[in-house]
Amino acid sequence: MTPGIISIGQNFDVINVTGGNVGVRKINLQYLNIPIACKLRLIDLSFFRVSFLGSISAAYLLNGKEMVSHEDSKLKFPDGIVPPVLPPTYTRVYDGVISPMVHKYTMLTTSDYNPIQFFVGIGLRSDWDVSESWRVSFDLRANYGLLEPRNSSYLDQAEAFQMLYDIAGTRHDMFVQLNVGVSKYVVLERKDQKKRVKGTNTPKNRSRRKRNSKSRR
Repeated sequence: MTPGIISIGQNFDVINVTGGNVGVRKINLQYLNIPIACKLRLIDLSFFRVSFLGSISAAYLLNGKEMVSHEDSKLKFPDGIVPPVLPPTYTRVYDGVISPMVHKYTMLTTSDYNPIQFFVGIGLRSDWDVSESWRVSFDLRANYGLLEPRNSSYLDQAEAFQMLYDIAGTRHDMFVQLNVGVSKYVVLERKDQKKRVKGTNTPKNRSRRKRNSKSRR
């Protein structure tokens, strides 16, 4: 069990009608991820171990944002996704859409994404015992998101062509992670405590018994 905060990001180039790069579209999602993994030992030596990993994790969305920036240029939108009514600053022409300069136009915010995501992953883990007390571990894992990250409300708007730069359809996130861990073994020894038992036959107790027997006579 290795919880952590993960960031999933993608960058897409914005291309004009002549094939030139005029901008960038950025997607960034940040999750609190709690995975649970099972290990299947493949190599087991006294100082070196390799295991196959299979994991499943639940992730809570902390922050999500999708933005686009581009120069003023003529863009080619895929057929069927141009909104019927363009903003006043956009002009439709026969071979594309004349678009003004856009700087960090926010397409999606955190509220447009599903708050919960589930990932499944597979990978390998190696453990190296560098000494009797220290171990170094390497965990390489590929993860795949099971759910569409965008919520149904946003997808309905995209299907109705209300999103200028986005299209409908399913999207799944995939990322590769490498965890490096250093651990130290700490041995705690429990000290045995000597218990004093009542009525132990010590010299002091024997002398006390003798005095008590004389007094009864």
